[in-house]
Amino acid sequence: MSQPMKIEPVTLRGRAVRLEPLTLDHVPALSAVGLEPDLWRWIPTQVTTVEEMRAYVLTALDELDRGVSLPFAIIDQAGGRAIGSTRYGNIDTPNRRLEIGWTWITSAFQRTIANTEAKLLLLTHAFESLRANRVEFKTDALNEKSRNALTRLGAVQEGTFRKHVITSSGRVRDSVYFSIIDKRSSMRIAPPSLRRTNGATTRPSSLRTLPAMRCVFSMVAWSAPTASFSRNQWASRSDGSFYPRGCSVRASAPRS
Repeated sequence: MSQPMKIEPVTLRGRAVRLEPLTLDHVPALSAVGLEPDLWRWIPTQVTTVEEMRAYVLTALDELDRGVSLPFAIIDQAGGRAIGSTRYGNIDTPNRRLEIGWTWITSAFQRTIANTEAKLLLLTHAFESLRANRVEFKTDALNEKSRNALTRLGAVQEGTFRKHVITSSGRVRDSVYFSIIDKRSSMRIAPPSLRRTNGATTRPSSLRTLPAMRCVFSMVAWSAPTASFSRNQWASRSDGSFYPRGCSVRASAPRS
């Protein structure tokens, strides 16, 4: 019988961003960059003041205490400042599944590598360190940008929960669910050339043989049926494409 996932605060470091455990100390920095109305357009709970940002963080920390979330602040590696937040949520340790979401990034860092690398850091940690069987994502059915981004990432759309959430505006939203699952028994690796559906081709210079306990997931954004997802294997460019010198993930103790 497999052991439940062990969820605990951790710092994940990439080339462009690092994800560090969210604390109340982050509230001033997050408030400085995170009160733009457009950032919260597709999020059920709106944050427009410092007090609401503090309440947002407190909610995340309460979920951390209850073992159902693991929230992070997203830090720009170059500047050392907070640029957003993300988290693991809906954590189900006995069944080894969790959700990646509650993600927002300040407008100055949108359309950069920041969001994609943050997702890759979280996916790598989920599958390689936590040994998750399943990672879920959900988004507003009207948020076409998010749905396209999840598809590019390799998540599979599973279905729509109708009238799923009442937003702060009173609108009742439909939520679209996506997932990436662990296929540890598979020994397939990605071919040396992966052609994207938009015609662009990425040609990895080399692919290492991955251990049996690696993660292989369906990449619906590519015509290849499967592709490997492994630490130090793939990184992302600002246009959403990938290349095989991936974001390095190093775990370290959270700051006190």
